[in-house]
Amino acid sequence: MEHQLMESTPLAPGGQAAPARETAPPKILLVEDESAVRQLLKNAVLRLGYRVLAAANSAEALAIWQQQPTEIMLLLTDLVMPGSLNGRELARELRQQQPALKVIFISGYSFDIIAEGFSLETGVTFLAKPFKLSQLADAIHDLLGAEKVRTRP
Repeated sequence: MEHQLMESTPLAPGGQAAPARETAPPKILLVEDESAVRQLLKNAVLRLGYRVLAAANSAEALAIWQQQPTEIMLLLTDLVMPGSLNGRELARELRQQQPALKVIFISGYSFDIIAEGFSLETGVTFLAKPFKLSQLADAIHDLLGAEKVRTRP
């Protein structure tokens, strides 16, 4: 029996198929300690047409970052993670090395609960779990701006 591999079609915001690209899409570093959530988010971001590097914690994320810091355009990270650095500390460290890095923080806690001493500066946004995949798509597209996936005319 012959098996046929099917590629997933990238989706644009609103669920429409994303147009073909002329250049490689931006890379997103995804950091989420819960494996099921990490896999769901990775698949969602891939369907949006972006490249994804996934890590289970800040140590893995730093190792990935060291290999290709100039190629990663956006950090998508959980705020509360086990290990030496939480999401906020990881973002701070990476943005010291690359100030133009965009960041989306995600958390099961509402922003009101985690907001003490926390400000959303330019290039940073927050999504409270659970969120709709369309909200994630809009946040990524809004932050990447000029780095959006380029489409053919």
